[in-house]
Amino acid sequence: MPMKRFRAWLLAGMISSSFACTAAASRFCEFWIRNTIRNVAMVAAVFTTSCHVSE
Repeated sequence: MPMKRFRAWLLAGMISSSFACTAAASRFCEFWIRNTIRNVAMVAAVFTTSCHVSE
């Protein structure tokens, strides 16, 4: 009986670790996407301004 409890505890730990890893990856992706969108918007604004000035 103790072996079954150990396996259950080990499996629960592995699943919990997997969720934590997935959550960390998700937070990183969200951070990266937000920064990318911000940078693209900034570059687009600069290009738009420089094109209007040169005309």
